[in-house]
Amino acid sequence: MRLLAIINPAAGRENFQREIYTMLSSLKDTAAYSEIDFRYTQGLGHASTLTQEEGGNYDIIVAVGGDGTVHEVVNGLMQAGHNTPVSIVAAGTVNDFASAINLPVNTEDIRQMLLTPRTFMIDLGFSGGNYFFNVCAGGMLTDVAYRTTRTSKTVLGRLAYILNAATDLPARLFRPLNLSIETDNDKITGPMYLFMAANTRSVGGFRKIAPASVPNDGLLDIIAIRAEGPAPISSMASLLVKTINCSHVEHRNFYYKQSTKATVIELDNKETLLDMDGEQKGALPVTIEVVPAVFPLVVPQDYQLN
Repeated sequence: MRLLAIINPAAGRENFQREIYTMLSSLKDTAAYSEIDFRYTQGLGHASTLTQEEGGNYDIIVAVGGDGTVHEVVNGLMQAGHNTPVSIVAAGTVNDFASAINLPVNTEDIRQMLLTPRTFMIDLGFSGGNYFFNVCAGGMLTDVAYRTTRTSKTVLGRLAYILNAATDLPARLFRPLNLSIETDNDKITGPMYLFMAANTRSVGGFRKIAPASVPNDGLLDIIAIRAEGPAPISSMASLLVKTINCSHVEHRNFYYKQSTKATVIELDNKETLLDMDGEQKGALPVTIEVVPAVFPLVVPQDYQLN
């Protein structure tokens, strides 16, 4: 087999990058691989370009980076029409997707997976010409990923996101969006802090925020946080506590439906940017749809989706 590694050199710790490079290079000495090629991204959009231009010439693509790098590889693959299976090596700060579906993170486990790869077809979300593999969201806190600098993520890790979110959270509690969200069989309108369409249960480091979500069920999990009640700060605090202990679905301000699509409109025409897998992509209004069983993900031979 021929393997193409697309690596974001700015993602993850230097030691981990070296370990992955050494491990991937060693595959050339096995009977499984005849060629191992490395490409390093040089900026925004480069991973997508590399995937489009070269992805079809290989048997496996290994994407080494955070959710943003994987997002670019996913879109490059889909836009070029390649069907090359992709292995995700999580090297970012949060790595929601890899954590949610229990992909191997240990270097030796990744090596064993690549020696005997299995392809597992997963759903993707689609909106405005872009695909997403984990989440499309808008509103409060959803812009934290692309507002947090690369330097702070490297130095502080996940704490960088928390500190960034904390700076403007209080002000945003008193400036909710006026949204309309229409799903397959439901419609809600009114003041809301945020919305999201999730393809897995983990978003923004909250490991079970969409507890029923799996990436091969042909559905997206539609979530909204309503801005209702006389005390927004205490209400959000109680919801946060419930989210941490996984009882948030019962909270009165938590809206949760599964659907094949969702149309979201800001009724006051307030500019609301969209986040896809940690990247800023477009703005409301938007229709978000699931594309079932379309993306070939590399998993271990004995893989079972939790």
